[in-house]
Amino acid sequence: MEQQRLKDVERRFLSRNLEAMKFCNNNGLTLYAAAQRTGKVKVFMQHGEKFKPVNNIEYDQKEISEVMEYHALIDMEYERIWKIKKENHVRKKN
Repeated sequence: MEQQRLKDVERRFLSRNLEAMKFCNNNGLTLYAAAQRTGKVKVFMQHGEKFKPVNNIEYDQKEISEVMEYHALIDMEYERIWKIKKENHVRKKN
């Protein structure tokens, strides 16, 4: 199970879902990692002027495994939101 998760993290780090990211960015939603006072980073979601942390995890920028984790998290969130918006669009059509 953990090995599969790590493979998914690596896949997302190396090959992001650019269609999902572009869709979200074009609709005013951005996900990004921001440095904290601790020197670590947190992932935030911003839509217009509103922003909130995606989770409460702080990632160490000096550890490649943690860098890969937060990049994968950003990709997963873009994809999750994109899928929800696509589903809602299909429902409205039907």
